[in-house]
Amino acid sequence: MKPYGQMSFAALALGALLTLGGTVPASATVIDFELTVDGCSSPGCGLVDYGTVEVSDIAGGGVHVDVSLKNNVNFLINALYFSLDGSPNLTISNINSPFAPGDVTGNATADNFTIGQFGWFDYTIVCTAFKATTNPDGCGPGASHSNHGPLDFDITNTSVTTADFISGTGNPFGTGPDTGIFFVADIASFTEGGTLTGRVGAGPGVIVECIPGVDCVSVPEPVSISLFGAGLAGAAVLRRRRKKMA
Repeated sequence: MKPYGQMSFAALALGALLTLGGTVPASATVIDFELTVDGCSSPGCGLVDYGTVEVSDIAGGGVHVDVSLKNNVNFLINALYFSLDGSPNLTISNINSPFAPGDVTGNATADNFTIGQFGWFDYTIVCTAFKATTNPDGCGPGASHSNHGPLDFDITNTSVTTADFISGTGNPFGTGPDTGIFFVADIASFTEGGTLTGRVGAGPGVIVECIPGVDCVSVPEPVSISLFGAGLAGAAVLRRRRKKMA
């Protein structure tokens, strides 16, 4: 029979290994893209971060997209641009007002939209047109009829995953080098100095770990390694103490 100290050490080491493994598996892939690339005319739209685009896999196939803008930042008519690998025809559902499935330009067939320095993209989500009597929350020309959102929708094509979002290309019709920008938002920024309008982009995203029953949080890999190391160190201390007591 193994001495108690050796059994405790083995148990704690196993616990550390389980802790290490437990921080890695995720229930679904979630990627956060930060809208930090300012494409507004000089001197820019006044902020360093305009919001977040979060994409997450849907059980059974498809992707949920959630675009949240910062305070005092609103969507203009051409609210969001993005591209998907292979440029598939999209089926959009669960989109919230003032956006609508019929306002997804490019959803019947992928199109090409040039967005200045950000390149060319397949799709754009359009904010429904403002009408004073029938659609007062819609978006009109200029910032006076912009909308804060948020913008949420599902891409229900079962073949589409979070990995299919790709950066824009430098030339029309899908050719040219990648621009490194995955999403572009058309925005109005309300600052102390007035209202600024233009487009802001999001570069490569950060994978966020989602553990069942726990909020999705970004957990750098070194944290997992340090937890493992701490578990082994604790086990070693306990082993030394038991030797002294023996």
